[in-house]
Amino acid sequence: MKILVILLQVLIFGSLVMVVQHQPTAANLNDEQRVKTSEGRGVTKQEARENALFELTNSLLVSVQGKTITEIEVTDTYKRLFDKSITISSGAKLIGVDITYIEVDGGYVAKASMDIVKAAKAYVDYLAPIARRVNKSLEENSLALEELRIYKKILPDITEFETYGQIADIVMSLNHNAQLVEAFEKPRISTADIKKQINDLKLQVTDDQALAAHLLSWDLEQQPLNNIHVCPVFGHDGRRLEKDHLIPATIAGLIRASANNTQPSFYLVGRATAEQDYTRIEYSLVDQQKQSKVIASVKVKLAEKDWQSHQGNKDNRVLLDVSQSFKAVDGIEIASNDLTTTQAKNILPGLFAKPPQFIGFESCLDKAVFSQPDLALHHNVGYLATVTNNTQKGIIPGQNPKDTELSYAHSNITLLLVDADKNFAQTSYECTGRANTYVAEDFALLHDATQFAFENMVDKREACNE
Repeated sequence: MKILVILLQVLIFGSLVMVVQHQPTAANLNDEQRVKTSEGRGVTKQEARENALFELTNSLLVSVQGKTITEIEVTDTYKRLFDKSITISSGAKLIGVDITYIEVDGGYVAKASMDIVKAAKAYVDYLAPIARRVNKSLEENSLALEELRIYKKILPDITEFETYGQIADIVMSLNHNAQLVEAFEKPRISTADIKKQINDLKLQVTDDQALAAHLLSWDLEQQPLNNIHVCPVFGHDGRRLEKDHLIPATIAGLIRASANNTQPSFYLVGRATAEQDYTRIEYSLVDQQKQSKVIASVKVKLAEKDWQSHQGNKDNRVLLDVSQSFKAVDGIEIASNDLTTTQAKNILPGLFAKPPQFIGFESCLDKAVFSQPDLALHHNVGYLATVTNNTQKGIIPGQNPKDTELSYAHSNITLLLVDADKNFAQTSYECTGRANTYVAEDFALLHDATQFAFENMVDKREACNE
């Protein structure tokens, strides 16, 4: 079927326009049409090679955009090829390129050349088996979970095909070999199609917990992240899906999570919200800088037996959160270990009617993700205590050269005490302490200043703020 083609949108993966008015056959291509060449310069051969390949890619685009023909034999396959559009990405791959180098002043010149006829066949030979593997796998489709597993299996092949296929389509259009186009099998699904399918599944309510886990981990599996600690799924009522529950445990296996929860690079933290007939589970990735990013969410039906609770007597339990800074006058940090935490546990009980049991933060329950009520519920505490210690050490010189220098430390400690049982009412304290010595022992000096500040807090209480 011969048709007059005025404007054709070309190629499979983006948006490139070609005006067509006359088409030679592959056998009739002249040397300029058949062989595309470009040059690139660089200090090293590698740099020159990369620049030459970049220029060759651009010249292929220009060749397609500038092509004009009046008549074209259009088969169904050929029409499908030209009914699509393409955007060439920076990751597009070239096949069948010969590179030669010339050494010049300041580096090298690389010449890249591609025989369009040979390259077209090379692309078909390379990509056809990939397309066949993908399409054969798609025939195995059954349940949603199996479909998801198939997508995971074929995704690398589809990505590979699309990476090379961008240039392959240009080469095919320049080669004008209808038989080769007919033989150019393509995957029946694209990465964009898979992404849409995954997003559609996330929006549906499922009672398949394994499917929910696969959907939650999908994006993370595609990223080169390591040393991730998978946390439980925390509900708003203090209950949780523990790490050995099917959903967190499956995710941990899929992303090859780290068993080391003392120094992970990331925490994968789950939150659950009860809706009318399903539970919405959302996972966030929290890094060491406490930056949190939502990764995925799903709608899943859970049973009462899935949940576990750690609620109990919490009257004398206090969640203690401590930060400290010990510096010299010039700003240099001074090592102090857990001095503030130790002093707080020893002295702050004087603020409470009953002896408190201080609880440290559970690693997965980070303030970047959880509110005070959630922190209190999941730690099963009656109080939240936030302590900040800023201590500075300095030296007072003697009045004459024979006098001994006097070292001092000045501590400023703030305490925010939140009563979870009284609608999270807050009481704040700010007290100072100072210690002096003629013997320059940093730890003893810092210890004494911190101790005096805490003792002032217990003795003076709110009067400390005055």
